[in-house]
Amino acid sequence: MISFFRKRRSFLFILLAFALLSRLFLSCSSGSDHQLIINKKISDLDQIKRKGKLVVISDYNSTAYFFYRGTPMGFNYEILRAFSDYLGVGLSISITNSYENSFKDLAKDSCDIVALDLPVTQERSTKFFATTPLIHAAPVLVQRRPSAIERKNSKAELVLNPAGLAGKHVYLSAGSPFAKQLFMHSIESGDTISIVENPELHTDQLISAVANKKIDYTVAYETSAHVNQMYYPSLDVNTKLGPEQNLVWAVAKNKPVLFALFNKWLINYKKTRHYEDIYEKYFKNRRTIQIVGSELYSVGNNKISVYDNDIKKYSKHMHWDWRLFASLIYHESNFHPQAKAWSGAYGLLQLMPWVMEEYGLDSISSPSQQIAAGARYIESIDKQFRSLVKDPVERQKFVLAAYNVGLAHVFDARRLAKKYGKKDDIWTNQVDSFILRKSEPRYYRDRLAFYGYCRGEEPFNFVMDVLEMYNLYKNVIKN
Repeated sequence: MISFFRKRRSFLFILLAFALLSRLFLSCSSGSDHQLIINKKISDLDQIKRKGKLVVISDYNSTAYFFYRGTPMGFNYEILRAFSDYLGVGLSISITNSYENSFKDLAKDSCDIVALDLPVTQERSTKFFATTPLIHAAPVLVQRRPSAIERKNSKAELVLNPAGLAGKHVYLSAGSPFAKQLFMHSIESGDTISIVENPELHTDQLISAVANKKIDYTVAYETSAHVNQMYYPSLDVNTKLGPEQNLVWAVAKNKPVLFALFNKWLINYKKTRHYEDIYEKYFKNRRTIQIVGSELYSVGNNKISVYDNDIKKYSKHMHWDWRLFASLIYHESNFHPQAKAWSGAYGLLQLMPWVMEEYGLDSISSPSQQIAAGARYIESIDKQFRSLVKDPVERQKFVLAAYNVGLAHVFDARRLAKKYGKKDDIWTNQVDSFILRKSEPRYYRDRLAFYGYCRGEEPFNFVMDVLEMYNLYKNVIKN
């Protein structure tokens, strides 16, 4: 009996000691080790959602991604836009002319997806995840058709197969996947094909250089080559340099959750009518010629709208980047000077009737007058925040929000942010969270919310959307 109690007491002592040690371990783990355990539970997809945006590298050409009349377009862009909307995050696109640099950025975790036309290779598949193929296309030689005079004088002929490139110069973007293919053709033919890689030029620019007789040859996938041929009839793109290939995008190996979700989403998305429509739109529709030939096609023209000169002029008065002002106008009216909303807001900047009256505008005011008045109105809003929000970049966010919803509601959100321990001179994750909450009774009935209810999602999304478009403009339009 005594031995039984001793054994039981020993057992209880062991349990107690174990409990104390466990508590001690947990308390010690509250530092970096514990944080490490928590961080391991945060997936790569959760990190993207916390960041609030999907970061992508894409090429910049007439099929993948470009701007037309200030609107982002392109096969890659529309797919990425649909996927980022599916995730519920913004979209940030950087452009590159270098395959090599894009893979370096992916390896450094500077981006989430490399959205370039990539053939699947054994070497690449060991370093990155290859997505489900987006399109299938063969590489083709882009060359000029010799004119009758050229054929007569120099007996110029089209190159009809890879062997015909022996001794010739072929120009490619830096790190292009076509370089290896041409090198293999060079070995097979036993003669040298001179490969010239240019880090400054993308595919469309190289194709344009061929058409304008600056270079003789480049290589492109047949999808984009045929689109450019519609605009440059002098080009020949019929010489295939290899079989049709599955073209994929790349996702970093440290983003398995993003990769799995994107693949699953893409497989389903490719079955939709929307995918069929955008494929038809960018690769088969002859109206693409009108876009490529327009002065408002951003690739090579550096233009956003027909009002760029006025936007630049009045942006200087506001001390804003003109591309930010252009983004605001795009979101207000899509650059339509006669745009009218149900609320009575009118014109390029959708100014309310009382604002138009104050600045001497009416329905026959010119676009230039509308832009000038809009700039003056924005300046007046900015003055209200200058002593309150010292950082000019941060202040722009407050100005955009006030432009959309009015000063009163933004000042309410500032007071609420300060009451709940947030910074009232920082917009993102501080004041913006309270402009959102102004649609909740607990907050719009607060004694500090002088102006009551506000549908906070509108200014919240407006600021994000204008800044997102501004960042897209910055990536492709020179200041």
